[in-house]
Amino acid sequence: MAAKGKQENVGSDEEEETVQTIPQRNISGIRNKILRNEAYKKLKKEKAKTKIEEKKKRKREEEASGEKEPKKVPKTIESMRVYDETMVNPDDEEVMLDEATDELASYFNRETLPKLLITTCDRPGARTNKFCKELKKMLPNAEIKYRRGLDLKKIIPQAMERDFTDILVINEDRKEPNGLVITHLPEGPTAHFKLSNLRLSTELKRPGGMSAHRPEVILNNFNTRLGHSVGRLLASLFPHDPQFDGRRVVTFHNQRDFVFVRHHRYVFRNNKKVGLQQLGPKFTLKLRSLQKGTFDSKYGEYEWIHKSKDGDDGLVVLIQDDNVIEYKLPVWRKICFAIGGVPYQMTNAVVSFFFSIFLLEVAEIRPTYASIIVFGGRVWDAFTDPMCGFLVSRTNTRFGKFRPWILFSAPFACITYFLLWYVPDFSEEGKLGWYFVFYCLFQCLMSGLHVPYTSLTMVISNNQKDRDSATAYSKYISFGAAAYYFLL
Repeated sequence: MAAKGKQENVGSDEEEETVQTIPQRNISGIRNKILRNEAYKKLKKEKAKTKIEEKKKRKREEEASGEKEPKKVPKTIESMRVYDETMVNPDDEEVMLDEATDELASYFNRETLPKLLITTCDRPGARTNKFCKELKKMLPNAEIKYRRGLDLKKIIPQAMERDFTDILVINEDRKEPNGLVITHLPEGPTAHFKLSNLRLSTELKRPGGMSAHRPEVILNNFNTRLGHSVGRLLASLFPHDPQFDGRRVVTFHNQRDFVFVRHHRYVFRNNKKVGLQQLGPKFTLKLRSLQKGTFDSKYGEYEWIHKSKDGDDGLVVLIQDDNVIEYKLPVWRKICFAIGGVPYQMTNAVVSFFFSIFLLEVAEIRPTYASIIVFGGRVWDAFTDPMCGFLVSRTNTRFGKFRPWILFSAPFACITYFLLWYVPDFSEEGKLGWYFVFYCLFQCLMSGLHVPYTSLTMVISNNQKDRDSATAYSKYISFGAAAYYFLL
């Protein structure tokens, strides 16, 4: 009996243990909002109480053992980061030798003074112009010159003749600055940054006024070999001796491969307390590529580039040899680009073969009127193609250069194409006017669709082979679709 009682006690203990291990009910499963909030508050109090009890328990154990428990390191992105093997010591002999012989050595040896040229892309927006003006105030000895359609390769020799030491190019997308290119003259290097999170001084809360004093420059966490190169390039934009009387400071803080740029002024509240007042602008940079020499997108030798299997813009990065880097356009993008040319080829083929027959046999108009319609439409098409090309080249909207033309022309082209094959209850003269107007309008809208589509070939990739391949895809698929249509 005793053994049996013991077995019962053991069984009851096991049952109690199994009951204790049953997980608590998930609060998110409670549908009633009031009950869910009460359960959450109760759970929060229990967790806080448990945390206090554990803390008291650890303190009692420390007092009993006489040894303090080592402080736990919180798990953050920086603490969990894998150690970078390219970290270098600034006092290393090899690093010092490289810095003494690189392209920026003349600046750090005080042989040259920085003189900056700030420019933009063609037809910059108002926000980009404001950013240029504030950047000029932040960077001493800077001048703003507008591009006026000049190629950057032509600007570089002119800037060297005028003793400029650096060129800063601000790019934009949809009237919003999104890129920064810094080229050091005369021998490079050239850095391309992605620009984001821009806040102008007018968008800051209680910004301070900028003075003409030379600012102090602070560079944080540029500890790798690449970081040394980027940090030296950013430091070369500022004069050597800061004027501490102005209390201005420009900070470049590198964290998680993002460079946070801040412009402050020291504010001394009393003998012991000091604060910072934002002057603006503030923005974030992310390095995309570092190129040896001055800017050369075609034959430039890249020292470093942001590598990913599938980048933000869908381009695959390939590395050939050690320094030559190319962007390869994926096949799916070529196919999507090629499909865009199918409607133009099919409608053009159908109209060319069957429209004259339709006018004569279905619409039943005179052959003379049919000839006037077809010939007049072709003459009008010969005029609209170059006109559309001129207007497309002059277009610059926040939606892009080609997208507005394609999106606007496509639906109206479909409507006019339907009306071409409609037989109105008019006289022969009325039918002549009907088909002539809609045929010319159809040719005009197809020009507005096809001209920007074919122009996409020049901007779809930086690689000539990819552009040729995309054009070949477009031709094969378009002609294949037209042949399939006729076979049906």
